[in-house]
Amino acid sequence: MDRSVYYHAPPKAARRGLALTLQVIVPDCDGDRIGPLLYRPDGQGSTIAMQPTDGITYDGESFTVFAATLPAATLTGDALLYSFSPDGDCYHVPLYDLDQAPMEGVAIFPEAVQMPSAILPIFPTERVHLSKGNLPIRFTTAGVHPEYPEVFVKQENGFVSVPVEPSPLGCYEATVPYEMLLRVHGKLLYYITVSGGGCVASLGTAECPLSVRLLDNTGPYVTRTEPADGSCTGVETRPTISLFFEDPSGVDTDASILCLDGQKIPKGPQWGAKSVVFCPEHSLENGIHTVEAVLRDGLGNRSYHSFSFCVGEESEGTSASKPARGRPLGAALFFAGAWNTLRDLFSDKK
Repeated sequence: MDRSVYYHAPPKAARRGLALTLQVIVPDCDGDRIGPLLYRPDGQGSTIAMQPTDGITYDGESFTVFAATLPAATLTGDALLYSFSPDGDCYHVPLYDLDQAPMEGVAIFPEAVQMPSAILPIFPTERVHLSKGNLPIRFTTAGVHPEYPEVFVKQENGFVSVPVEPSPLGCYEATVPYEMLLRVHGKLLYYITVSGGGCVASLGTAECPLSVRLLDNTGPYVTRTEPADGSCTGVETRPTISLFFEDPSGVDTDASILCLDGQKIPKGPQWGAKSVVFCPEHSLENGIHTVEAVLRDGLGNRSYHSFSFCVGEESEGTSASKPARGRPLGAALFFAGAWNTLRDLFSDKK
């Protein structure tokens, strides 16, 4: 058995005077069921051989859950220290008396024996391409816990919770939306917690989270437009036209273009890091108008986006989705009319 690979979610806190069962998940190797050793560098108790208690099989791979129970009499002092090898990572678990309130945000339930769940991450692996869209975080757990686990993902202002649901694949799954991934630069940071068996266990923490590398292989993503697609501006004949976009590699504004009704807008658009804004110099005719954009990010990835709006009051048979008086422009016509402009933009560049 490869003792260098194991998955363990340490408890965030534990109670003095209650026995504590620790669990670890280890990949099976040639049927070897010899468990790892649990070391107590704090000098409390001898080295304990962990015993197999359960098995996990996923996508053709098998794992064994090993467990060892620390007697209540050995849980003394301010903290529990332990590891799974003499020179391995040492876990530090604060200890609290039964009548003592634990640290803020850590719920500890009265149990005869504390048994935090172990957590096995399944997906993502080391790296993921953004072109895949939404990112599922899949994992499974050992032990019994009454509540769904929680997944926390790092965003600009800190970690936010992502809903977790049971997966048809026989595990848990939290889906990180594509729009959230676009706000991440380089690595997605996250951690998983699960409550049950008298403890809250965590795989990764806010201070030391798990990570997955995000490879940017897709063009900028338009999050919203103004006017909204399919809307009417009413009496406003010179509406401010805006596109808001996200891309972790940044948008190359010099290599991006904006078109109105098939004509490139050479001057006037105000390009920013996450938006482009344009106000027509002259009033637009009543009817439907189409805005189209080709955006290129800092790595050369491209994307195309179009939307339509109606100038004037919407009436029966007239909306931005029903071409009546305006000149609707599809992608084919757009590329035909703007080909000279786009030829260099869409050519391969070193």
